[in-house]
Amino acid sequence: MSNSTALAVMRLALRQYHYMESPPGSNKTKFGKWFGMNGVAWCAEYVSWCGYHAAGDNPIALSANAADIQDMTVRGKGGKYILEHTGNNKKKKAALSKIKLGDNASFNFNGGTSRQHTGLAVGVWGEYVYCIEGNTSFDNNGSQSNGGAVALRKRHYSTIVCVDRPAYTPHKFNQPSTPYSGSVPKLPVRGWFQYGDRGERISMLQNALSWANGIKLSRDGDFGSYTFAEVVIFQMANGLEPDGQWGTKCHEKLKAIIKKHKAKTLEIVGDTIAADTKTATTGTKKKTKNQKLVDMAVKCAWPFGTKKKKCKYPSGSPKKAYKAALKKAYGSRKGWGKQTRAGASCDVFVGTVARASGVDKKFPRGLDEQIPYLAKSKKWKRVKRKNKKPGDIVVQKYKSGGKHIVVLVDGNKLANAHYVKKTYPIIEKRKDILKSEKKCKIYRAYRAK
Repeated sequence: MSNSTALAVMRLALRQYHYMESPPGSNKTKFGKWFGMNGVAWCAEYVSWCGYHAAGDNPIALSANAADIQDMTVRGKGGKYILEHTGNNKKKKAALSKIKLGDNASFNFNGGTSRQHTGLAVGVWGEYVYCIEGNTSFDNNGSQSNGGAVALRKRHYSTIVCVDRPAYTPHKFNQPSTPYSGSVPKLPVRGWFQYGDRGERISMLQNALSWANGIKLSRDGDFGSYTFAEVVIFQMANGLEPDGQWGTKCHEKLKAIIKKHKAKTLEIVGDTIAADTKTATTGTKKKTKNQKLVDMAVKCAWPFGTKKKKCKYPSGSPKKAYKAALKKAYGSRKGWGKQTRAGASCDVFVGTVARASGVDKKFPRGLDEQIPYLAKSKKWKRVKRKNKKPGDIVVQKYKSGGKHIVVLVDGNKLANAHYVKKTYPIIEKRKDILKSEKKCKIYRAYRAK
């Protein structure tokens, strides 16, 4: 079996959307130039080009003829017929349930059985098959088999006369190749987007599609062929009509995916934080101490990007988890830190996290006691700075004066109580808080044993 996947071939095919022959009516294209027969009807050349240029071995025969490309793919490339050449509508309708992404379909638009035109199947919707095709029209007014463009067409099953499946690895839409990596995207406001649209909302859509499809998509704000391809792939992966247009159903589906993802994982995002402190564990395996520290730190801190005026203790909207944790760790106190009503200082925050999480119930309160305690306690081990990971505690003593202690949350964020006129526990970017080694007398990282 070939190493090319159906998804790789189809992603390349969809990225050619809206390609036009030049000049119009000439049948001259990059596909014909590559094939060596420029200036002839090029639907089969387009299919051949997609199979040849996708990653992996080429699973599709090279031909400029709609019939030959199918027969040669089956006979010489190890493909198989899903619907053998026929004019029987019952057989055609029965084949609908078998058609999958990447199948090569041929059509006759005059009620005959000859193979006039060919394209690659995207998916089935009711009694119709969506196909990405070369040398066709964008609507029913132009020629369907010599229209001069790469277009996504919705074909009734009765127009199909033959379907074959190249011998590439089939693709199952269960999850993207790099599922949901990075920060959860912020979705654009409700809207309807299609090919040719531009603007900041398209940039947001491109970022969301990159996350959902597990592929890097340029945030250029232009709904072009690459964005079109990812919209279609998202629709196919989630059981939506693959028309390439981003509408309400797409928006609601992605919003549901994000909500489900937030319920299972911890993701720090621009101006929002998604955290489930009851992160699922495999089987009966207990949470690691590092994970307990991360969960409690996130539970006690304000989300990354929260405006300073909203970080007020005890007025405003206090974090119940933090209030409860402080009380549990230190008892009832007047104010929220050493000498401030605005919030707890960094050492009080880290002490609260360590004690309330159950990782170290004897963790000292003040930073002057915490630094030697971390160095000498058998409950903590010092780790190399380059080997830091979420849940580690980092202590810094600056050459310019002052000290700070934080809990690492992930690769880019940390939790700490930061003093900027008012002290409050908050998630912040590491690079904004941790100073370089050159500016520190002490720079140490510790991990709970």
